[in-house]
Parts: sequence; C-alpha cells; structure tokens
Amino acid sequence: FFAVAMSESGPRWALYGCHFLSRWGGRMWEFAVVLFLMDVQPSSLLLPSLYALVESLARICASPRVGAMIDRWDRLKAGRVALALQNGSILLCALCVWALVQTGLACDVVGNERTVGGATCSTQDSSVYYHVLLAMLMVSGAGAVVGSSAHGVSFELDWVPTMASDPDELADMNATMRRVDLVCKLAAPAAVGVLMDNASVTTSSLVVVLWNLCSFGAEYALQNVVYQRCPKLWDKAQPDGKAPVAGWGRSAAVFTKQVAALPAFCLAVLYCSVLNFGPQQVGYLKWRGVSQATLGWFRGSGALLGVLSTITFTKLRARIGTPATAILGSSAQVFFLLLCVVGAALKDRDTLEATVWLQMVGVALSRFGLWTFDLSVSQIITETVPARERGTFGGALSRSEER
Repeated sequence: FFAVAMSESGPRWALYGCHFLSRWGGRMWEFAVVLFLMDVQPSSLLLPSLYALVESLARICASPRVGAMIDRWDRLKAGRVALALQNGSILLCALCVWALVQTGLACDVVGNERTVGGATCSTQDSSVYYHVLLAMLMVSGAGAVVGSSAHGVSFELDWVPTMASDPDELADMNATMRRVDLVCKLAAPAAVGVLMDNASVTTSSLVVVLWNLCSFGAEYALQNVVYQRCPKLWDKAQPDGKAPVAGWGRSAAVFTKQVAALPAFCLAVLYCSVLNFGPQQVGYLKWRGVSQATLGWFRGSGALLGVLSTITFTKLRARIGTPATAILGSSAQVFFLLLCVVGAALKDRDTLEATVWLQMVGVALSRFGLWTFDLSVSQIITETVPARERGTFGGALSRSEER
C-alpha cells in the first residue's frame, strides 16, 4: 500500500488509507463501548445514555475551538493533533473498561456481589474506584469524539476540496471518503459483535487497545505522505488576524452567512434522532434481547446501503443535479423510517418482537436516503465555503450532528 501511495495518484490513495484506519478505530469503538457499558451494568440503560450525553456535550462545547484551530494551524499539525487525540482517547477508554472488569469493580448495582467477566464484584468499599474509572471512561470518550470530529472536519472539509481540481473530481473524492467511512461502519461493528459473542469483555477491550496502538503509526505515516506529495496543501489561507478566536458567537456568524448554511442545518435536523443505531438505540435493542452479532450485522447492513448511496450519488448528481439529489435522499429516509412508526403502533405484547425487527429494518433501510442527502450537502459545502473558514464552518456543523 505504501508503494501505491508513492505513485502519481498516491496522495489520494494515502488519504483514503489514513481515513480508513482512523474511521475503523472510531467505528469499532463507537459500537463496542455501548456493549462494554451494558456488560458493566446490564439491567440499566443509564451508562450508555450518560456516555452519549457526555459525547454530545463535548462536541457542542469543543467544536467552535476545534474549528478555529483547524483554520489557524497548518494542515499537517491539525491532522496530527486530531489523530493523536482520537487514538489516545480510545486507548484510554478501552483500558478503563479492562480495569473495571478485570478488577471486579463492574457491578450491576454497586455494593451487591455479582460475577462479571469471571471476576467477583467488590462490595461498597470499591465504589469510589468504580466511579473514578467510569469518570475517566466518560472523559476519555469525550476526547475521542472531539478528535474524531476534528479529523472529519480537517480531512473531509479542508484537505479534500484543496486536493480536488474541479467539481467532478471533488464529487468523486467526497463519495470515496464517505464510502471508506461506511465500509468501516459496515465491517467494524460486525467484527466487534462476533468478537464479543465469542470472547470475554477483557479480551475484546485489549483488542481495541492493540488496534489503536498499531494503527496510529500507520495513520501518522500516511498523513505525512499526503502532505509531502501534495504541494497544494502547503499554502493555506488564514482567517482575518483581527478576528477573535471562534467561540459560539463567531462560529454561528460564520456558519449563517454561508450559502451552504440552510442545507447544512437541514442535515443537522435529520441527525436529531435516536433512530440511528447510536448508543441509545443499541443499548435499548440489547436490553430487549437482541444479540450483539445481530446488532452488528444490522448496523452493518445500514452502512452497506450507505455504501450503495456513494455509488449512485455521482450518477444522480450528474443526471439531475445536486439539489434534486438531496431532496430525493431526504424523502427516502423519511419514507423508510415510517416502518418504525408502524412498529411503535403495535402495542400487543405478542407483537413486541415484530416491533423490534421493524425498527431495525426501518433504520437500516433509511441509511440509503440519509447518506445520499449527506453527500449532497457535503458537495455544496466543499464547493461554496471559503478555504479560510472551512474549519469554523465545520466546527459549527459538527456541534449539531453526529455522523
């Protein structure tokens, strides 16, 4: 792969390779952490919900500052910091899970004896350590989501449009970057689900640790290849030196003045849902008795339909234009989510299993429309937002959505 990266088209392939390694680690942890937390406290959705809340708060609070730094720092420095923050935070999260289980601190109700991962839970004396480890896990999770957000804004909204020479090449690169992300979303949860169905929580958490240790060096090297082989990335338009470092006010001002603001806001609204195979829905489905492997495969099937959308997007865009493609995608998402409404209407106890299956099928099918709309909006953003404000705009957008 590194030989290919040194060829004429090497910078693009190196960018895709770095993006793949980063997204694989992120998607693997994004799915695994919910299962880990449900193993720590199986009878409650409190921990997955609390983890999702901390992630969202971290995204909201940190994104304006992250976007400003991406605009002001040179591209290589911003990329390195994003990769280090994401990989280091996930590694620390996995170590916290390992410590919770290995030391016997993971209790369904702190203070009651129970066996988790082969270890007997401690009594009330260990509750302080239990909560310290949980707090470290939550804080590290916040760092991971901020690092992942910074990586996405830096690579997808800054590096890609800088490297592309025309709108058609930009559309192709946008589709490929999203395809890489969705392949990871397809394969990583399935791999984690199978792993956790056949191995202990301790072993699974150590696999996550080893992956992040091994992948970080490769990501770092590939990012250097992209930067050194693409001189376009060396020159970067800087924001007005008199402008204040972006806070919520400046971030919102930069966001709202762009042509892409309304489409981006519509995209954020589509992401305002728990019907996305995120922490809340995965925790709920596991509580309802759905196996980890089944959850992984359904989430993966949704990503597979997303991969299909990256193939059809370029053809649809060339035929009917970007705005019409966006409308088609959002309409398809809403249509398939109606299956979840039908499932929710089935209140008979005998149909509860059907309700769960309708929910999973509806959400999986809706991913085709969602990612078609996502790609359409990404195309509008990368074509219209000035280079000196891409980070700030991306920071404002990532505050309101979860990709």
